[in-house]
Amino acid sequence: MIQLARQRASRPLAYGHIGNGSMIHLLGERLARKAGFTLTQVPYKGVPPVLQDLIGGQIDITFVPQSAVRDLASSGKVKVLGTTGSAASDRLPEALPLSKLDPSLSDFVHGTWGAVFVSRSLPDEEVRRLHKALTVACHDPQFQAQTAASGSEPAPPMTLLELERFFDDETRLYQAMAREIGIQPE
Repeated sequence: MIQLARQRASRPLAYGHIGNGSMIHLLGERLARKAGFTLTQVPYKGVPPVLQDLIGGQIDITFVPQSAVRDLASSGKVKVLGTTGSAASDRLPEALPLSKLDPSLSDFVHGTWGAVFVSRSLPDEEVRRLHKALTVACHDPQFQAQTAASGSEPAPPMTLLELERFFDDETRLYQAMAREIGIQPE
């Protein structure tokens, strides 16, 4: 795919994403810049229409969550070329990390994550109580099984301080990526 994209400088690959500034948009631009090619950006209003047009051949490439493509890949409707994780996924073992597929992508490692956010006005005691309950729930075997069945790979829960630092680091990372490709805050 990278070789093809480099060869098609006059006709860049059509890249579907879920809106300017989205993580999927940033990942595509970062991939293209690091690997030395350009993409024609095609914004959509969500993952389902991106996948519909990928299957239909209107776009050439996209990044989407594993859970969104696992069944499509196993049925042969799409081909998974690689993952943004640091290691191959148990759910898509044929998809190696992009960071291991091309030297220009050696530091191309990105993951998705979820967190529960609350209003800053919630008292600290309530935040700690809610965090403790969520941590217990995250360790529940049934929750872990359901999360894994949905295609996600649950990470261990973080302390409130760890989560705050992680969120700040992620915010800085994606703000830098947005600046790098010239996205202005709206």
